[in-house]
Amino acid sequence: MPSPELLQYGLADDRGIMALGALLYGDDVQLSQAFAMLHSAEGLILVDWRGQLALCGVNSDGSFAIWNP
Repeated sequence: MPSPELLQYGLADDRGIMALGALLYGDDVQLSQAFAMLHSAEGLILVDWRGQLALCGVNSDGSFAIWNP
């Protein structure tokens, strides 16, 4: 369960999560753990528009599968 230092917000309907955002007030490990959990459960990808990359999954060694343009 994310801590109070991580605020997640978004939109969902009967099809699942349509959009998700997050505000991080602490360690980015919490955001990484939340992403891994949501990717596993919902197939979520995380897009970092400023960083121009997308986290597309979690590899078997625990590292992130990253896509860059």
